[in-house]
Amino acid sequence: MRCHPSPARSAHGWLYESHLGTEGLITERAVYADVLTRVWDLMQSGKDPDTVRDIHAKLMLFFNLGQHLPGGDLRGFQLHLWKKRGIFKNMISRQYCPKQSIPDKPIFSELKLSAEEIAEIDFRFEALRPYLKAERK
Repeated sequence: MRCHPSPARSAHGWLYESHLGTEGLITERAVYADVLTRVWDLMQSGKDPDTVRDIHAKLMLFFNLGQHLPGGDLRGFQLHLWKKRGIFKNMISRQYCPKQSIPDKPIFSELKLSAEEIAEIDFRFEALRPYLKAERK
């Protein structure tokens, strides 16, 4: 299998990069679109830097799960959120090669999480609840 480097860096450096003058962000973390939009609006307005830091800190705590749970950092546990938030019906995703590189031909599998792993995801996600838009029905 031949692999290619992945150009994405997710939203890990977003706060720092914004201070360097970024003009936007496209991220695989679209499941957090409402939260990321709130951060963007606050950064653009210059209002409430304490809330910007609070949201970003909670996102980083949450994103840290990728170092500990199956599926890694890129999609991994986020698939549970897509399902939890009523967007997707399953946790099937494209898989990557080592170091998040992309294989020539797609490889698909369904992420399996234990009850304990799901509980940890949900526990950390609750910290973001004040910044979420209403859940889909």
